[in-house]
Amino acid sequence: MFKRLEEDMDINCGAILDGELDVPQMGQRIFEQILRHASGDPTKSEALGLGDHEFVPWHLGIVS
Repeated sequence: MFKRLEEDMDINCGAILDGELDVPQMGQRIFEQILRHASGDPTKSEALGLGDHEFVPWHLGIVS
């Protein structure tokens, strides 16, 4: 799946199935990726502008 959607996916967890990483190593990789995004690096979807028009069932911020 990652190969088909690589332009929109930030991490390939299939590396565990491929034998490239074990679960703790992948967990560390995911954790580091989360820290990068939480620190301001855009996700691949954000960089592509995807999600700008997605349905949000609640309003963010003050609603009058």
